[in-house]
Amino acid sequence: MKGHNKCTTIGGDRGTQVFKGAGGKQLRNQMNCRNNGNFVKDEFYLEVRISWYQTQHHGSLAGPLCRDHERSNLLQFKESFVIDQSASIEPTAYPKVASWTLEGNNSDCCSWDGVECDEVTGHVIGLDLNSSCLYGSINSNSSLFHLFLHLNDCGLHGEFPIGIFKLPNLQVLDVQYNKGLTGYLPDFQQSSPLEEMLLANTSFSGKLPASMGNLGSLTAIDTWNCNFSGNKLTGQIPFGLTNLTQLTFLELVGNNLAGQIPSSINNLKNLEFLDLSSNNFSGTVEFDKFVKLKKLTTLHLSYNGISLLTSETSGNTTLQKFQNLGLYSCNLSKFPDFLANQDELQWLDLGDNNFHGQVPGWFWNVSKESLEVIDLSDNFLTSLGQHPILLPWTRLAILDLRSNKLQGSLPIPSFSTLRLLGIKPYS
Repeated sequence: MKGHNKCTTIGGDRGTQVFKGAGGKQLRNQMNCRNNGNFVKDEFYLEVRISWYQTQHHGSLAGPLCRDHERSNLLQFKESFVIDQSASIEPTAYPKVASWTLEGNNSDCCSWDGVECDEVTGHVIGLDLNSSCLYGSINSNSSLFHLFLHLNDCGLHGEFPIGIFKLPNLQVLDVQYNKGLTGYLPDFQQSSPLEEMLLANTSFSGKLPASMGNLGSLTAIDTWNCNFSGNKLTGQIPFGLTNLTQLTFLELVGNNLAGQIPSSINNLKNLEFLDLSSNNFSGTVEFDKFVKLKKLTTLHLSYNGISLLTSETSGNTTLQKFQNLGLYSCNLSKFPDFLANQDELQWLDLGDNNFHGQVPGWFWNVSKESLEVIDLSDNFLTSLGQHPILLPWTRLAILDLRSNKLQGSLPIPSFSTLRLLGIKPYS
């Protein structure tokens, strides 16, 4: 994944943000999170690698490095936006494109703010317009959009040009967190090289077309909080989606997907991150279905209508090492045995299940050196069992035991490591 950020919450409280890793790896910027649906209008980062430059003459240059047609394309791109000081909340933000002018001795576009040129060929190879006070729409005819298109958090509005999806060299499309941006997905051809399609928190609508199965190079899909099928993405998981065997990241959270989670999900052998939470999935789901995905380290099934079944085979020592597990409201009747062999968990949500009685003794040894968040809220626990005097998790930040029926003693937190202890032991 290239620069994917993700936050989540425990106990269904959108006000409490908790880190959730992407593909089993820590986010590069844990602070760049969604905040109750409000997003920065700018924070605009555009990186382009322009394939057609590679076909141009390569040789030594006399005079300014900048090529005339490339300078013209940059100026055309500048005109498609307006400078709006309110488009970015960063105190260091300034309009980088203000330096893009032909006045004076400023015709060398390689000297313009935010423009990166190849030192040998003089071709423009990248743009960094982060926090540049830009606001506007996208022109699908721009020659800039060829390989990588990162336009997240930049206040885009209006309809996204469908032609951009059909650019023959487009590999990464990231337009996340532009809620004013509408659009729909086209029928995809098998020749498309698209690798990442990140549409989270936009107003894209329509359906996920079956032709997505043609995107054989696709490794990441994020449709969090979109408006597919008029409101949310509805129906079952499209069959074509489970043919994308190169996928490493699949996030379909917060839609209206229904029915059973298909067994064909097992086809996604390279999947590392899977989030199906906050949908309307139903029926019995065997955890072994996900055990077969040997690279999977992040799994979120919370807020559905499923009943998750764990078998004895799920608890063997050869099971993959999970880092993030969201099993809130999965109708579990007992603590899953497979957790006893997990020693790399960072985030564990077991809230709103049907746990009765006491916490099993082995639970206090689960991932003692890595767990940061544990949610056992909204169960029927009456005792913490034979717990240690001190909490054993050295990196624990949140322990949520609210809405249980706990009695007796509680373990003593280590205040040097515990930042928040969310305990209401008596309902």
